[in-house]
Amino acid sequence: MKKLFLLFLLFGFCRTLSTSELDKLAIKHGTNKSSKKHDYCVIYEKYFSKARHEEINFLEIGLAECNSAFMWEEYFPNAKLYFIDSIPRFVEAGNRKLSDRSLCFLVDQANKNALMDFVEEVGVKFDFIIDDGGHMMNQQISSFEVLFSYVKSGGVYVIEDLHTSYWKYYGGSGSKQDPKAGYGTTINFLKNLIDDVNIIGAKASQSLRTCPDWLKRQLTFYQENIESIHFYNSVCFIFKR
Repeated sequence: MKKLFLLFLLFGFCRTLSTSELDKLAIKHGTNKSSKKHDYCVIYEKYFSKARHEEINFLEIGLAECNSAFMWEEYFPNAKLYFIDSIPRFVEAGNRKLSDRSLCFLVDQANKNALMDFVEEVGVKFDFIIDDGGHMMNQQISSFEVLFSYVKSGGVYVIEDLHTSYWKYYGGSGSKQDPKAGYGTTINFLKNLIDDVNIIGAKASQSLRTCPDWLKRQLTFYQENIESIHFYNSVCFIFKR
């Protein structure tokens, strides 16, 4: 029995040691992306680790107290980092506290014209975009509709905190006691994108590479450019072809 107990303790210790590097940084900087709250960082590391030391362009929507911004600066030491927020004091603090590799902009993510002005000003495409902004339905959907075009081929667009699609306060149809995601929610929007991912197979039983030209000419932007969609608890990864 004592040996079994010691093995149990050793297993728990090894699991602690196996915590992802990004999650350790998330805990260090106090962001709610860590395993102490939403537990996104272990998932992020699966997709981001190969690009960790590359000279990427990274955008996060939502700056707040700069907790995750400090984390991303440390995790991506060679990246150019962009952050947008609609609250002036957060943007001012970000430009004051973060390194020269980080640029913070005052942008309302629900305003498509403001988003277009932002991407035209910075003049880059992004390897990774993360929406950790206001979590309202119009904010999440409007941001994706504008910014997905500015994700590089092979890049990823991430929407966090999708549980808000199930709460009325954010534009959903339910509550924590009775969660429902109805029409007009980000979850419903993403469900429709699943049909776009599968449209070529559904119409021609082929891939984009092998499907006939007549079908390629009919494809919408999302049908042609979304390679895959990965869902996890409260977070979704949309991959660009």
